[in-house]
Amino acid sequence: MDKYIITGNNILSVLGLYIIISVCLSLNTNYQKIKLEKQMYIIKNVVKSLVLLYVGVFSSIDFIHFIYNNVYEMNLVYNYASLYVANDFIALLIVPNLPKTTILHHQITCLFLVYTLHVDFNSIGNVGQLLFIYTIFSSYAFLVNFYLGIRFLKNKNDNNSLLNKIIEYTKIYAYYIYTISCIINWIIHISLLSYRAYLGVFNLHYILYTGLLYFIIKDDLILMSWLKN
Repeated sequence: MDKYIITGNNILSVLGLYIIISVCLSLNTNYQKIKLEKQMYIIKNVVKSLVLLYVGVFSSIDFIHFIYNNVYEMNLVYNYASLYVANDFIALLIVPNLPKTTILHHQITCLFLVYTLHVDFNSIGNVGQLLFIYTIFSSYAFLVNFYLGIRFLKNKNDNNSLLNKIIEYTKIYAYYIYTISCIINWIIHISLLSYRAYLGVFNLHYILYTGLLYFIIKDDLILMSWLKN
């Protein structure tokens, strides 16, 4: 029951963040001129960037403890997993006209959350540990979502404004951090998946996980290419 309470609390917490960020952004004159549909998209990405920053920092610390103690504390896993996915779940419900690749990405992360709530990450018979690693490295790219949101707040009448410079530097740093995080993540995954196959535990869990990862990696590559260009 604890895992469902944790998940519910995190969804409500992220929803509360939507309200707080909405109030803060409403102080920006450029934001005030944007249609509600796009405002929701901005809020979604700014909130996600904040959540990913939190998850990236604290899940990394706990991951070290998990490795050192050779045990995954599942309530902590539930907390990070539901926090990571909460924004995707809310976005599917209230953010209109999301890109198709984004919708698919969010749907897959929701499936992964359901999976997480029903397996023990201490067993290599499932892909829980791989999911945790993917979550950590994906969280390091929090600047990508921050840029996706704040790019609409550019001051078109003053290209040299401080906000415009912040937005431009955010895009540059986001691209490089995103690329490096993805490459390291993929190398680790290829290595672990190969090793698990060598151990003979490459079961249906691993096959389905690999298949679903294809769509997430495809979305990552599309976004990476867009940031670069």
